[in-house]
Amino acid sequence: MRIREAHADDLPFLERILLDAYNWSEPRFTLDRLRTDAMARRYLDGFPAAGDLGVIALIGDEPVGAVWGRALPADRAGYGFVAADVPELTVGVLPEARRRGVASRLMTAVVDIAKRRGVPGLSLSVEDGNTARRLYESFGFEAAGRSGGSDTMLLTLSLPLAGGLVSDVVRVGETVRKSPPRDPEFVRALLRHFERHDWPGAPRFLGTDDRGREMLGFIDGDVPWQPGHEPPSIRSDESLAAVARMVRRFHDLTAGTDLAGGQEVVCHNDLSPKNTVYRDLPVAFIDWDLAAPGARIHDVAHVCWQYVGLGPGVRDAAEAARLVRVIADAYGLVNRSALVDTILWWQDRCRRGIEAGAGDPATARLRESGAAEAVQAAYDWTLAHQDLLRRAVS
Repeated sequence: MRIREAHADDLPFLERILLDAYNWSEPRFTLDRLRTDAMARRYLDGFPAAGDLGVIALIGDEPVGAVWGRALPADRAGYGFVAADVPELTVGVLPEARRRGVASRLMTAVVDIAKRRGVPGLSLSVEDGNTARRLYESFGFEAAGRSGGSDTMLLTLSLPLAGGLVSDVVRVGETVRKSPPRDPEFVRALLRHFERHDWPGAPRFLGTDDRGREMLGFIDGDVPWQPGHEPPSIRSDESLAAVARMVRRFHDLTAGTDLAGGQEVVCHNDLSPKNTVYRDLPVAFIDWDLAAPGARIHDVAHVCWQYVGLGPGVRDAAEAARLVRVIADAYGLVNRSALVDTILWWQDRCRRGIEAGAGDPATARLRESGAAEAVQAAYDWTLAHQDLLRRAVS
């Protein structure tokens, strides 16, 4: 037995499989009716259309089974509709080829194709009493709805992205799906502004999906999301200078624009290694949810705190102070007299925000992770070493 992808020449065989699917328990359809039934044609007409996926099982040169899927819009939903971006599968094996592992091989192949394409999930409809349910459940399909005497089953394929203390983020193919920020129109306008200027240092805003989640372009690379476990290269002079130059670039792109709203620039307000994509050196910043008009020094100070790792984990205070100077120099920060005070302001503001966020699930996760205590320790360390830091940047 071998498996290959389905193509247009397979349409007569797919009709045969769909007919068997309709008649699995008793005769319901004839082939003539199948060819004129509007609902049935939703699964077949124009196959393979854009976004369709399918596989054929062959023994020798003869097709014996097929699985194919098509994502249908809500106003033309099929029997197993879940969402407009989730293909609904049709599954079938000829009676003479059953109980030989054909269906399992087909399901494995079609799921693999869906994963490679970044499909968020696969759905299907299974009637009560159909023993094929056991096969679907073995692949991870779960009941997601009920229609008449059938269950709609869903296999979720989206990939959770690491991190996510504050928001749930998943990768779907070459996109990232996430909940909208507090000010979605501002953030979207900012990302579009970067796109118009061909700045590659931020994801592209691609719209929203049918669940209301934002769709952003996925940026390939490594994101060291776990604090304290970043590779040492992140704190090299070259890497820190590259971060500072990237910050300077997007600051300059927003200076004097309506987005800056009378402030110096638009600030990211949450710059850190966990919000940076690296390919050896940094290439992009992600998670722009907190972006807002502000002063240049705000982002520069946050970079100094987060990328140098100012806090009790610093082994060499003098070296940390020197790295703060590397960042300020690479950015080209002219007035540095308030830099250390702004670092302290950020640390105090962050701790207070975590402690004040009672009732907010995201902030609760931060508190449970010990974030408030960690930020307080960073503040205490910075306060104790402020003179050293001031001398380094003066």
